[in-house]
Amino acid sequence: MSVAAPDAPPALDTGPGGFPYKIDILRRRLLFANVSEEDYRGQPFLDERLGPRPAAWHELGAVLHLLPPSRLPPRGGAWIFHIGHCGSTLLSHLLSDHPRVLPLREPLVLRALAEARRLLGRPEAVTDEAGWEVWNDLLLRLLTRTHRPFDRTLVKAASTCNNLLEPTLDAHPESRAIALYVDLETYLAGMLRPETSNALYSAAGVRARDLAHLGVEAPLHALTEPELAAVNWLASVLLYLDVLARRRELARRVRLTDFSAVLDEPRNRIEDLARFLFRDRDLASRLRGFDPRLLERYAMDQRYPFDPLQRQRELDANRHRHGESIARTLAWVEGLLSGHPLSDEVRPLLRPRGIAG
Repeated sequence: MSVAAPDAPPALDTGPGGFPYKIDILRRRLLFANVSEEDYRGQPFLDERLGPRPAAWHELGAVLHLLPPSRLPPRGGAWIFHIGHCGSTLLSHLLSDHPRVLPLREPLVLRALAEARRLLGRPEAVTDEAGWEVWNDLLLRLLTRTHRPFDRTLVKAASTCNNLLEPTLDAHPESRAIALYVDLETYLAGMLRPETSNALYSAAGVRARDLAHLGVEAPLHALTEPELAAVNWLASVLLYLDVLARRRELARRVRLTDFSAVLDEPRNRIEDLARFLFRDRDLASRLRGFDPRLLERYAMDQRYPFDPLQRQRELDANRHRHGESIARTLAWVEGLLSGHPLSDEVRPLLRPRGIAG
């Protein structure tokens, strides 16, 4: 990232070409990078992997002067929240396979915003609640800008940003979100392999804190690797269910979605999800005709082939290899949830549809 001198930043592009790449909440400033429409569509992620490009820091006060929070944007954004390693990148590609949908995949600023929210009220907090609301409002407005008036944005947050689901929906009455998951048995079958082990550990602290906030204690030092994977899953799924249970008025704007069901009927499901997110029958119908090649490549790097059949083969092989460990972990989770007010809601999501515990 090529960063301009902080004492002489170039003029801020108030359109989507000026992308909020990083935020420094404590020092009240934002780093804007030059991002083209082709970058939005072609880059797998808008985080550290975005690549070098011109960028400049701008003071929060100056940005708010140019983009005052005087009114809501004309429409809310469409959002994908997810548990991680569950098909969210592919879903983002399928739902943005039309020039009227602008995808933003895992903006780095949302990770900073999510962590700042977790720290509110603690000595190490980088802002107070009122300050956090200012950042949240500004970033949501920045991330829902489009190149043309009738385009729509589809923002896929990182999996550590699920605590932003509720404030994101609260920020605009028209925002809608998919809460994407796979059942725990399938998740374990996918995660218990060497190439995904690092992902379990990198998010472990965040997941354990989120889970404790939801009333379930699982000390990291005492967990096996399968139990650690289960904590990752449970922290996200329990958060979704908690929001739906506490905020009935938000439930109509959240679609809890099993990715395995999307793969079972991809065109029907994509049309249905697009209609839900964008409230536009014509756009949803057009997205039903997505490029079938999207289902034949690895979503995070489309140079590599990876289709639903190969996915199923790998899951079945891992089920055979780790069957006993998966069964023990499922039982452990059921015990962990014993007495929890949402245990009845979680239990049907532990195993693939139609398979009883």
